[in-house]
Amino acid sequence: MIPNSLHSIPNLEAVSKIIITIAKDEILSRFKHLQKNEIREKGMGEIVTAADIQSEIRLAKELTSLIPESKVIGEEEYDQNKSIIERFDGDEPVWVLDPLDGTRNFSQGKPCFCTIVAYCMKNTTYLGWIYDPIKNNMFFRFY
Repeated sequence: MIPNSLHSIPNLEAVSKIIITIAKDEILSRFKHLQKNEIREKGMGEIVTAADIQSEIRLAKELTSLIPESKVIGEEEYDQNKSIIERFDGDEPVWVLDPLDGTRNFSQGKPCFCTIVAYCMKNTTYLGWIYDPIKNNMFFRFY
């Protein structure tokens, strides 16, 4: 149940459209077409691609434009700056982003990856989206 204190509820259709558009533009456009300079190690055997980075940048910009007071915690930004986890401590809504879950599969041309977005407030997830761009399937959940 979403609390009365929640600042704003995002337009669910608008969020879904943003996710789909960015996944098509930044992720699918690179699927099986990644250049070597678009893949790098980020430590502990994990990799990051240009698709991860560019989709996170665009998701952050476009989702916060829907709710200007909202903050973002993205996987790639968090890897560079662990202190962003403190964004959960405020009263503002927080978007949690994993723009390309399954990066290794993606980089190897395996069609098993997705985009994950959650909308949180005070350490509680209220809305979640999982988008499979290969099958064009969007899964959504109210919590």
